[in-house]
Amino acid sequence: MSVLIEVLLISALLAIVIVVITRVFTDPKKLKDAKQEMAFFKDKVNAAQKEGNTEEVKRNTNMMMTASKKQFKYSMKSTMVSMVVVLIAFYLLGTTYQGVDPKIIDSLGNFSYGGETFGVKVDNSSYSIDFNNDGFDESDSHKFGEAAKYKDTIWGFDSNSKTFTLLIAESPVNIPFIGRYLTWFWLYILVTIPITFIFRKLLGVD
Repeated sequence: MSVLIEVLLISALLAIVIVVITRVFTDPKKLKDAKQEMAFFKDKVNAAQKEGNTEEVKRNTNMMMTASKKQFKYSMKSTMVSMVVVLIAFYLLGTTYQGVDPKIIDSLGNFSYGGETFGVKVDNSSYSIDFNNDGFDESDSHKFGEAAKYKDTIWGFDSNSKTFTLLIAESPVNIPFIGRYLTWFWLYILVTIPITFIFRKLLGVD
């Protein structure tokens, strides 16, 4: 299974698990009632402010805060459990799909991944990885900012830290603020947003 498929499946599964946790540890009716109650008193506050009725503003603000505390109480347990699951998942994803430090010394180092090691050479404007282990040649060279591909993986090189980042996927177009290549983190975000939305609707989670 490719790294891309692995991260896609893990991200999708994690999104579904978080929604299920929210559904199991939350009473949808109580949470919905608390939200409606808070919205009701918020409207009351706005109306009282327009009328200049400070007493009504104060009273309805207190009622709104009480409703807000109820909402927090009803969602706190699911939030705490979800946070623990996400932190564990992020740790595992971060360590599984972490980058590679070639430990460059005098422009030379070693790229180790998947039980294999390849030579690395860095100059002022480019880097080379000898994926064929046949000596450095022109096909091994990449300019700074260009990604290197090895089997089903893509690697980006940071010329400042002299380290490699595992790029899980390549987008056909540049994504604003992200770029063309996606790390496991950005792929997780892009996958979980729509899946979370869909499953929250299916399971009746507000």
